Amino acid sequence: MKRYIENQEEHHRRQTFQDEYLAFLKKHHVKFDPRYVFDDEHVA
Repeated sequence: MKRYIENQEEHHRRQTFQDEYLAFLKKHHVKFDPRYVFDDEHVA
């Protein structure tokens, strides 16, 4: 787990968090509307 966390900065140079998250949703067959997944208007 420690190594996973330590490697996140390098990992996100190759794949954005948004891309990784969308791939996770698709992999697990989670239905979503991409217009609202990262709606910055409602993020504090």
